[in-house]
Amino acid sequence: MDNIYRIKEITSASAAADANAYLEKGWRLVTAGTKTIIDDLGDSYQTIAYVVGATKQQWDEYNAVRASAKIDSPLKPDLFRDGNE
Repeated sequence: MDNIYRIKEITSASAAADANAYLEKGWRLVTAGTKTIIDDLGDSYQTIAYVVGATKQQWDEYNAVRASAKIDSPLKPDLFRDGNE
């Protein structure tokens, strides 16, 4: 894991597919496990969280794709998914 420059946590409803999309791009799986989420009403639930890591080159490519699509929010859909899952 010595080449990892940045990490990204994925906890979306399609987290497994999103994580796989990053892995297919050469990112590395750092860890996966459960995470407790507390919603606006104070209710809690468990979800699966994946943490993937990127080299500097992969991170720069990821940011270039986001910039070209003018995506400012991390809440927008991941750009590395092709929609064919």
